[in-house]
Amino acid sequence: GVAVRFIDDGISTDGDMGQMVVTILSAVAQAERRRILERTNEGRQEAKLKGIK
Repeated sequence: GVAVRFIDDGISTDGDMGQMVVTILSAVAQAERRRILERTNEGRQEAKLKGIK
């Protein structure tokens, strides 16, 4: 397989621990993306209620 190493951050996808780190970082990124979408949609709904296009 292929492993990715981020020298500056000390992160590697090599081995079990590396896979766990990647999985955790991926989950955090997905959660943040959902939060951004929720806030964006809430802002759009609020603007719509105020008559802002």
